[in-house]
Amino acid sequence: MAQAPKLPNSLQTFTGQHKGLVRNHTYEIIIAGPGFEAANADIGLDARNLTILCENAQFPGSAVGTQPNRIYGPVRELAYEKIFSGDLSLTFRMDKEMRLRELFNAWQKVIHDPETGDFGYYDDYRAEILVYQYPAQGGTENGPIYGVRCTDAYPKSIAPLDVAYDQTNSYMRQTVDFAYRTWEEITG
Repeated sequence: MAQAPKLPNSLQTFTGQHKGLVRNHTYEIIIAGPGFEAANADIGLDARNLTILCENAQFPGSAVGTQPNRIYGPVRELAYEKIFSGDLSLTFRMDKEMRLRELFNAWQKVIHDPETGDFGYYDDYRAEILVYQYPAQGGTENGPIYGVRCTDAYPKSIAPLDVAYDQTNSYMRQTVDFAYRTWEEITG
């Protein structure tokens, strides 16, 4: 029989054992691949600026698809497939020339030509999105402590931009939802 865990009796004991907590504000995103590069060819946005402009990112989730199975006794849920959940949502601060919005609109034009109505080849519009988490102390000098690679990603949805007279002390934010095929952890 398993023994009950022994909880630390103080915050000092906990932080001494676990070296503190991860802060969610030390992250980086990288987008690279044929779709992104084709869209950015005319825009010329420095890809390194995407991390600075990215106000909000997330590490994608996953689930396991199950199906009930009963032979005798209580029903068991048996796993049958890995599910990579949902879209990857990134929110960007809008740059002063609005080139960021132009970039994602151009990327969607690589996917779908608005003049002919034709859709592009999958290999031409996909890209890779990497999201890295860095330690709060030391930042990027020590390297990431965690990362994920989303493969075969492309902008599925570009959210509308709000304009309003009562927003004088704010700035524009552009949310883009990316479809992706799979994601994997990046280690060491």
